[in-house]
Amino acid sequence: MNGTAPQAGDEEPTITYYDPETESKITAGREEFMSELAAQFPRLSYALKGMKVSGHTISATVMTDMLREDILRHSPEITTILQRTCGIEGGIVLNIDVTKEKA
Repeated sequence: MNGTAPQAGDEEPTITYYDPETESKITAGREEFMSELAAQFPRLSYALKGMKVSGHTISATVMTDMLREDILRHSPEITTILQRTCGIEGGIVLNIDVTKEKA
């Protein structure tokens, strides 16, 4: 035991099902998703504007660790918006990287 208390959001829920059509559904519903995301989370929508979709994984690169943490903290809401606007059933994985800043 490392003496650190678990933090809310530390454990990702175990998803056993991924919609096999996730990628095509996100491609088709991307505009509606981005519009709804912008209405609820303008900063996050801008950060996810260049997201890439591969299967059930959404990948994006952001400028700061703080923005990455903000996206991950709101991942349940982002996932819900994706599921509702794109008609996805099952899980979605967010893979958010941080750009290496020049020193």
